[in-house]
Amino acid sequence: MLTLHYLQESRAHRILWMLEELELDYAVELHERGPDGLAPPSIKALHPVGKAPLLQDGARVLAESGHIAAYLADTYGPQLIPADEQARLDYRYWLHFAEGSLAPPLIATYLFSIVEARTPKLLRPIVLFAPRMLQANYYDHTIADMLGFVDAHLDGREFFVGEALSTADIMMSFPLEAARARVADYPNIERWVAAIQARPAYQRALAKPGARYSLGQQRTPRAAPSPRATLVERASALVDMLTGRRTETAR
Repeated sequence: MLTLHYLQESRAHRILWMLEELELDYAVELHERGPDGLAPPSIKALHPVGKAPLLQDGARVLAESGHIAAYLADTYGPQLIPADEQARLDYRYWLHFAEGSLAPPLIATYLFSIVEARTPKLLRPIVLFAPRMLQANYYDHTIADMLGFVDAHLDGREFFVGEALSTADIMMSFPLEAARARVADYPNIERWVAAIQARPAYQRALAKPGARYSLGQQRTPRAAPSPRATLVERASALVDMLTGRRTETAR
């Protein structure tokens, strides 16, 4: 029996979706965030890093959503792995792009906003000098470049690789849902997100008792922020959707 250790408002939800796509027999153990927004001790009791999601398969305890997704595909879901050799290369690229390239600048934007929110206004010019420089000179254009690249790739495509859903789509769901504050300028991303969220398995995952994932709710995309916006203005919409202003993201 597979057991998914599920932390609300986290990457655990894409694993729940994947389990529904595969129609596997599994159980869900819910873990509530503490008052500080962090994962509870019950997660660390299962894995030393204390991050969600975790997947138990017999005596195995697997961590990291990318590792879990690849394991599920390799072990239980060959239909989520392209058969063609070139398609498999593309599949592995997007599988790793999701967390290796796209997620880090989004998370950095989120963390900078937490620093700003917790810094007294009088100290912000000093404390936030470096974060604002990084945001303006690196993260803003990096995020825009990556979203532009993804949007161009999705032009005329229903899925990231081939003609059917793959684990690459499941892995790309979290960062693209988290980036929806910016997707007013990226119609192919918005179309793709709307399509995956309409899938029956995705909706079944959302309906699971105790499941909570605000990124999975359909919404109207907001306009991209002005280049002159402050750090909070640039990040606030993303932060609201990413973790509901919690102080940690779960891997």
